[in-house]
Amino acid sequence: MLKRKILITSPSFPPQVDGLSNAVYALALSLKKYGYEIKVATFGKQRSTSFEKENNLFVERFNISNLNDFFRNCVGDMSHYLSFLENEDFDFILLNAWQNWATDLYFHIKKTNQTKVILYSHCISTNEFLTKTPFKSMIRYLFWRHYWWKVPSKMKLLDGIIFLDDCIDSSRFDDLKVANKLNLKRYFIPNSYSIEAHRKSKNKSKTFLNRDQLICVGSYTWQKGFDFVLKSYARSIAKNKIKIKFFGFNDNSYLNDLTLLSKKLGINKKFIEFKVGVEKRKLLDEYEKAKIFLFASHTECQPLSIIEACSTGTPFIAKNSGSISNIPGGIVINNVSEMSKKINYLLEDINFWNYLSLSGKTSGKLKYNIDINTKKFIKLLGEV
Repeated sequence: MLKRKILITSPSFPPQVDGLSNAVYALALSLKKYGYEIKVATFGKQRSTSFEKENNLFVERFNISNLNDFFRNCVGDMSHYLSFLENEDFDFILLNAWQNWATDLYFHIKKTNQTKVILYSHCISTNEFLTKTPFKSMIRYLFWRHYWWKVPSKMKLLDGIIFLDDCIDSSRFDDLKVANKLNLKRYFIPNSYSIEAHRKSKNKSKTFLNRDQLICVGSYTWQKGFDFVLKSYARSIAKNKIKIKFFGFNDNSYLNDLTLLSKKLGINKKFIEFKVGVEKRKLLDEYEKAKIFLFASHTECQPLSIIEACSTGTPFIAKNSGSISNIPGGIVINNVSEMSKKINYLLEDINFWNYLSLSGKTSGKLKYNIDINTKKFIKLLGEV
């Protein structure tokens, strides 16, 4: 029996580090394990076609940046990418995420073969409005109108759409509302644990008393709400008693802002650390040592950093955004005062801490299991 061929497109892929890159990589490796012939089309500093030993996959790289839209065109090697999409033969194409060149350029070719095309939404942000920056948010909202108006027509060209959750309370799932209205084929498959987190989920979690820190993970940008977490920590009973650690992808000027804020809040430098570029395995070790995972991003869909807290049985307290309220093992809050109070509550009520830890660990093994979710995806392939 011939192997079915799948092209997976994504604007980012390892060695680039971000949530989408991690999710795409995990799915690609899992599908390969189930016997599919996988090729990934993604960004590269130069055009290349190769088997990347470090990723264990065939990867086509294109030097393209920005998305293809009415007000902002792609820059780079678009002609080679369009030619590649038109001339290569695949049974399925999996486009990952809206609002990026790897997905949007696909809609500029004419589909002439029997290839089935599926979009893995990963949410949409065209209608997001951040009250912290109202003027910029309004400009951004207007900027994305043309793109948003074209979403329904693009959806009709697809053979199926995958959503991370059945959630219509957040503007990040506005594309789901459109799909519902158009009665299009839609499927629900959440993000999965990384390979490392999958291994951790099989281990026995550390108890509350064997953990000695609080952690927060994300990129060092204001949108991730690290200042929110700092203020909450400073108001809680954990301040200068339990160390808090922040983990980000890259060092930048915002990290300096956070350092200054911590001093203003009276946080002793012995009880705070800012880390950069910690590899996944070591980062998950830090999750295991944390009593609580804190998260306050201003806009999210289904953050992998919270999901992976489940794999280590680490309860989370998170600002409400996207589908976070549907993630097991944590508490959703809306402001600094609420977060600080919930920190106190979890540190003082070990029984409730144990309940959240077990809930996240047990439910996470089923909901975010890469094998289970890959089988859902394979079943989907047979239905489109």
